[in-house]
Amino acid sequence: MEDYLIKEHEVVERIIDENEHFVVLIPFLAVWLFETMIVPKRALRHIIEMTTDEKESFAKSLSVVTQVYDKVFNVPFPYSSGIHQAPVDSETHKGWH
Repeated sequence: MEDYLIKEHEVVERIIDENEHFVVLIPFLAVWLFETMIVPKRALRHIIEMTTDEKESFAKSLSVVTQVYDKVFNVPFPYSSGIHQAPVDSETHKGWH
C-alpha cells in the first residue's frame, strides 16, 4: 500500500484530502461511481492499532468525505462504508496495510 500511496502522490488528481495520518482518494480502479478510500499512511493491520491522534485524523477524514458528498448533491448523501483489515486469526499478517 505504501507504493500505491507514492504513485497517487505523483498523479495527485485522485487525492481528495490528506492529513497527518490519512489520505482520502478515489481509487485508480474504483468499482462504484462515487467510491473513495481513506488510506492510513502508517501500515495498520487492525483498526484497534490506531493511536488517539490517528483516530482523530480518521474521524476528520471521514467527515471530509461525507461533507463533500453532501455538497456535491446539495442534500444529505447516503453512504455505506467498510473497513478492510487483516484477518482475525492466529497469523500475524505482517504485510497487511
